[in-house]
Amino acid sequence: MRANILSALLLAGLLAHGAAAGRLLSSAECARRVERDHRGYVIVERIPAIEAKRNYCVPASVEMVLRYYGAKVNQKKLGRIFDSSKKTGTFIGDLDTHFGPDGEIKGFVCKKLYTMTIRELSALTQSCLGDADLTRRNRKAISGNVDGRSANVLDRMNPAVVRRHTPRSRAPLLQLLPKLLKQYIDSGRPLLWSVAMNLDPNDRSDGFHMRVLCGYREEDGRITGIVYLDPWTGRRKYKHVTALEAAAMTISIMVVQPEDAADQ
Repeated sequence: MRANILSALLLAGLLAHGAAAGRLLSSAECARRVERDHRGYVIVERIPAIEAKRNYCVPASVEMVLRYYGAKVNQKKLGRIFDSSKKTGTFIGDLDTHFGPDGEIKGFVCKKLYTMTIRELSALTQSCLGDADLTRRNRKAISGNVDGRSANVLDRMNPAVVRRHTPRSRAPLLQLLPKLLKQYIDSGRPLLWSVAMNLDPNDRSDGFHMRVLCGYREEDGRITGIVYLDPWTGRRKYKHVTALEAAAMTISIMVVQPEDAADQ
């Protein structure tokens, strides 16, 4: 017990002083890391590539962002703070409480920018139930969750049907997403992006996953796609999905940034 307490104290000390130790990127330096090309892509460059340990996508994604700003941390230490599990992953509902003056990670803040609501999930479920292309198996699997109280229902939905009903059932997110991208990506601040993997056209599987949202594509004044880095690969390989595909699978969006960059 004494060893566990000592280990926890040492860990807290390392993050309390180490995460913000040294010089972090200034707002001006972050802005200079934003690259734009002739195709309309706007991407935050030089985000470190980190390969996540089993079910450690949240600690790995946070490590990618913190290291981008200049902090020296690793997913193992972050996983202990977040109480991550190699079997079940990480609960992100209270992720923001681990940052700031009252959290274990000093010098940074975490802010929730969007979280899928029960009302949105219920609207999506009910809308999809009325789709003629929904299979009998899909319909049976999701009919018990029309109240939208379990996001696990997204594992049993037909991706094509969900995307078809996204514009109406997820209108608030479709309106918010371009604003968030313009505000944060344009200023060189990557975002944490939690998604339902069953609805991902690039890497379809079950469960939820976190990535680093680092860019977007703009065509004729309209954002048509988003760019992200995935800690599954451990490589700086940019992946792209359309704005509609992104909205269909989004569970939450958060920003982790230095305290002095907050609310800019």
